[in-house]
Amino acid sequence: MAHHAISNGTMRTFGGFPKSAEFLGDYPDFIGALIIILLGIVLTRGPKLSVHLNSVVTCLNLLVLVLATGIMLIYPQHTSNYSFAPAEHGGFFPYGFGGMVAGAGTCFYAFIGFDAITVSSEEAIDPKKSMPIATAVSVSVVTVLFILASLGVVLFIPWWTVDRVAAFTAALEARGIVWATYITGFGSVLGLSASLFTSMYALPRITYSMASDGLLPKWIGYVMPSTQI
Repeated sequence: MAHHAISNGTMRTFGGFPKSAEFLGDYPDFIGALIIILLGIVLTRGPKLSVHLNSVVTCLNLLVLVLATGIMLIYPQHTSNYSFAPAEHGGFFPYGFGGMVAGAGTCFYAFIGFDAITVSSEEAIDPKKSMPIATAVSVSVVTVLFILASLGVVLFIPWWTVDRVAAFTAALEARGIVWATYITGFGSVLGLSASLFTSMYALPRITYSMASDGLLPKWIGYVMPSTQI
C-alpha cells in the first residue's frame, strides 16, 4: 500500500542486517517490536482485557474482509476480451493436480489459530458445550469467507496478476479504488496483530499446563494471585 516506504526508510536510516545472518530479517522491524510489546502489556493485565481486545480486533478484521470481498464481487471485470481461464495461461486447471495440492497446503495457514480455543478451555464456564460450538462456528465462518474472498479476487482481476504479498490491496489499487486500499492495508495490520496476539495468548497457558504436568519446572507455572497470570 505504501510501496515499501517503512522498510525502505528503516534501511536508509539504520541499515539492514548482514546477508550472512539468515535467521534475521532484512532490516530491524521496530514497528513489529512495538506491537509485540504493546500486546504483551495487554496480556499482563489479565484474561478479560485480552478477550475484549481480541474480540474488537476480530470484528474489525471481519468487517474489512467483508467490505473488500463485497467490493470485488459487486464490481467484477466486464471487458469483452477478458477470459476467466485463457488458454495462454494454462486454461481452467493451469497447474494440474500438484498445483491444487500445493494451493490446498497453503490454504492450511488460514486455519492456524484455532488452538487458542482449546488452550483457553479451563477459563470457559461450560467447556464441554462451548468448545465444540466455538470450534465448529469459527472454522465454518473462516472457510466461507476464504472461499468468497478467493472468488472475489479472481473475478476482480486476472488470477495470474494477483499479488502474492498483498492480494486485496494490490487488486484494489490496480482497479483504481484507492480509498479501499487504505482500509485493506489497515486490515492487514490488524490481521497480523490478531494472529500474533493469539499465539502470545496461547503460549503462557501451554507453558502452565506443561509445568503442571512436570514437563517444565514448577516455578514456570506460577500464577500471580492479583492478576491470575
